[in-house]
Amino acid sequence: MTRLKLQHHYHCFVGWMQMDRLQMKRVAAPLKVGCVAIVTMLMTSPAVIAGEGHDDWTSSRQMNDNLAELHGTMGVLELQTMGEAQPADETATATAELPETGLANRYLEAGSWRWHLQANAISDLDDINMFGGYWGVSYFFADDVNLDMQIGGLYIDQDDPGDNTGAINATLLLRWHFLMDDDRAWSVFAEGGAGVMLSGEDVPWDGNDSNFTPQLGIGASFAMNKERDVWLRTGLRWHHVSHSNLAGSDKNPGIDAALIYVGLDFPF
Repeated sequence: MTRLKLQHHYHCFVGWMQMDRLQMKRVAAPLKVGCVAIVTMLMTSPAVIAGEGHDDWTSSRQMNDNLAELHGTMGVLELQTMGEAQPADETATATAELPETGLANRYLEAGSWRWHLQANAISDLDDINMFGGYWGVSYFFADDVNLDMQIGGLYIDQDDPGDNTGAINATLLLRWHFLMDDDRAWSVFAEGGAGVMLSGEDVPWDGNDSNFTPQLGIGASFAMNKERDVWLRTGLRWHHVSHSNLAGSDKNPGIDAALIYVGLDFPF
């Protein structure tokens, strides 16, 4: 009777070990090894082999064949489980190695919208100095070519007899990035444009309080992080202030100055 029960448990165990492969993945390897060890000891126990009811029991040779088949099934399932898990690990590794590419609106790419903050220093190297901050928007309508629209405030320091004053300046610039490295991590550009400046006092002192500000220059930009979505931009421009004789030629002395700026550029 004992052997019949063991036979029944043995065949149930074999059937359990050969169930669907997806279910086997949930069984821990130590549990399977332990089960095999227990069944092996029971099947090879002298008490079981020498007991009664031999006619109802398979031969020792058949038993050994079944055990060998069981071991082989377990080995195949282990290899299949390991083989299917490996691509997931490789995929995770490959994903982890992909660089962060940041957002859309990439610097230098056509169709990108960006915004920037900028600090300016302007001087005619004589009696007028201007200092200001700007906020602006850029649009790349082609690769490496963008339109810059900015507005800001200026503090204007004029020597006597002029009065120090403040001003609002709006500028439109065209910028062409004509030189860059293969990785597009930096660029050199040329730019030019014009703006309108409205001041609280005449600038210069013998000029007018409404002026145009044409400008032309060169600069460089540098990616500040590996995603390349934040850029540092700096440049040097020729900066002119005059009103094109709109208030009369006798009140249009004009100013030719050097403008130095530095700013940070961000994606929307």
